[in-house]
Amino acid sequence: IVNLAAVDARRISDVASFLYLIPSACFKILIGCLFLIRVLGWQSALAGLSISVLIAPINIAVTKRYTSAQDKLMKHRDQKMAIVTEVLQGIRQVKFSALEGQWQKKIGLVRESELGALWTSFFYDVFLMAIWILGPIAFSCVSLTVYALIHGELSASVAFTAMSVFGSLEMALAILPEIITNLLEAIVSADRIDEYM
Repeated sequence: IVNLAAVDARRISDVASFLYLIPSACFKILIGCLFLIRVLGWQSALAGLSISVLIAPINIAVTKRYTSAQDKLMKHRDQKMAIVTEVLQGIRQVKFSALEGQWQKKIGLVRESELGALWTSFFYDVFLMAIWILGPIAFSCVSLTVYALIHGELSASVAFTAMSVFGSLEMALAILPEIITNLLEAIVSADRIDEYM
């Protein structure tokens, strides 16, 4: 119950406060892509968007593993809290029976498994962040490279205008996957609360 109230409920409330960014980011991406088609041409914009399409399956696979790792982590935290609560409720009996070492070892084992699950969760989180950071950079590099190859040159007016559009798109492209990941965490938390209720 402590984990459900302290962690899961907070995750759901955090996501609820940022859900408005999903349509906003989608709208910015749509407008930005229209500007890129106008500035660079459809071939260059399509080549840049193809990078996003190629990265999407990797992003989906890593997101699924991250969600699974988050679910396992929360289960380990629940086990740890149950053991710690049991010890605290029976601390007098533990002291009278001189069982401190046995309980310390039991808590340590559960804590080690929790840390392993936490490491796995952080690993996938870092991988997702790398995808989110490198995706917009690859998008702009490929688009400008294709434009230069098609037209034989890249003029300063086109380059700086495109970079300005890429700059405005970067925030939307970076925040959308993060909000989606937070939404997946909130779904895991909502399922846990629903199962308890």
